[in-house]
Amino acid sequence: METFAGYIDLKDNSEWQEIYSSQLYDTFFGIFAIFTCDGSSKNDSYILSKMKLTIINYKGVCDLGITDVEINATSDSSKFILKIEVQALNGSTTCDLDCNDLKIPRNKAEILVDRRVKKMHSNGSALSNGLFDNEFYYREGIADDNGNLPFPKRTPIPLVWSDDLPKEILEEFINPSLGVGGSKCPRRRIKVL
Repeated sequence: METFAGYIDLKDNSEWQEIYSSQLYDTFFGIFAIFTCDGSSKNDSYILSKMKLTIINYKGVCDLGITDVEINATSDSSKFILKIEVQALNGSTTCDLDCNDLKIPRNKAEILVDRRVKKMHSNGSALSNGLFDNEFYYREGIADDNGNLPFPKRTPIPLVWSDDLPKEILEEFINPSLGVGGSKCPRRRIKVL
């Protein structure tokens, strides 16, 4: 089984490092981070205090923004899950995260990026102001008896912020030999140098 991973250097706080890229709403985007941490060459761990994230929308019809982000350690002290929520038409292109001096082992740790998506319209509707939320709904084009166009929900629907990562997906995410290995949307596996 082939596995795929990205790499980040936590001691480099001078450049934006790519941590995730994907496509939503026909828009290709990338998420980059700058890390603020302490960890001299004598230490076997980094102490991550802050992370600044930015999103760049490269191509597509609408911009996406970052609405929320959090990082948590798993029961294995060398794996961390970074949940990032994005939303179409949201103008927030940067986000600061206080990491509470998270201890991350050098050359042994992995950050597992778990991207979530928030519905395009704040009222949760499929269609608003002439814009259709095609990540959560289908267009059928067939009116019901009252002349309304129903918009069935997509199945499976994208993971949203309130969804927990199902245990079986988390196992595949953490153990690449079981399946996904971080190579499929909406997740990515990053090794810490």
